[in-house]
This record gives sequence, structure tokens and C-alpha cells, in this order.
Amino acid sequence: YQRRVRGFSAHPFPNMNFTSIPEEEKFAFFQQILDAQGIQKSSNIEFWDVFFGFFYAINWTEPWIITLLCIQFTLLLIAILTRKEHHLQVLLWAVSLGAMYSAETVNNYGKKNWREFATQPYFDEGGIFISLVLSTPFLLIALFVTANMVWESSQLLIFVKREEFKRELKKKAKKSE
Repeated sequence: YQRRVRGFSAHPFPNMNFTSIPEEEKFAFFQQILDAQGIQKSSNIEFWDVFFGFFYAINWTEPWIITLLCIQFTLLLIAILTRKEHHLQVLLWAVSLGAMYSAETVNNYGKKNWREFATQPYFDEGGIFISLVLSTPFLLIALFVTANMVWESSQLLIFVKREEFKRELKKKAKKSE
């Protein structure tokens, strides 16, 4: 990807909250970033250009990022491998939600102390980096666990209704005899 070297040299969206900005203004903002970097682009910015710009701005070899990704991958594997263990699934669900809940605190800590553990200031006011790197994987794990709980509940409901139906048939058979 050619924009990797000339692309975003620091966090791509410093101090920005994009939730309330209309789409046209977002595109104009990203076009200004590309123009400032000397990247020629048509009037429409594609999602993948912004995605790869963000992706290449992150130093994925930093130990704390590797550790975070390993923890998330391990929790996802545990969630998949223990999908029949309901107590463990509830614990994973709570851990995932707790990690998402603490994202703002982690972002504030990282904003103040990033020099102690990072090579560049990833943490911004809007929390875009922490949302994508911390909260999104934990959200996906929580969604997997929730979907698994719904599936298991539906299977249990089907089992219970079948047993009720069998009992009713036996009662009717005894009454008819």
C-alpha cells in the first residue's frame, strides 16, 4: 500500500468525535487529510482508504498492543471452545462488558501516560482508537456469547416443550385405556 509511508504519521483522528458529523463533512475532512499528505484522490474517499490509513498508522509490534490482541484472541477461543459451559460463558460475557465499560478510563489513562508504554499518542478525546482496538473485539466476544445463550435457551425451550408434549400424549393414552 503506497500511502503507508506518506500516510498518517500519528493517530489519524486526533481530538475528533465523528458521531454527530454529517457524512458529507466527514468526507470533506478526510479529503483535507489526503490533500495535506499530498495524496491525489477523487472527490469521494473510499472506506478502504480511510481504513488502511488508520491501520498503517498503528504500530502493531508494540508489546502492549500484541498483549491486548493475544488476550482478546484467547478469550474468543475460550468462548468458542466452552460454548456449552454456561457459567463460564456468563463470566466471559461479564469480562467483555467490563472491558468495554472501562474503555473510557483506559483511554484517559493512555492519554495522560502514553509515553510510558507506547511510541505514539494513540489516545484521543473521542476514543476512536480505544473503541476500535479494545471495545470492538470485546463487543464481538460479548455478541457471540449472547447469541450462544439465545441459541442454548431456544434449544432448552424446544426440549422442554417436547417433553411436555410427550407427557400429554401419555396422559391421553392412559385416559383412553
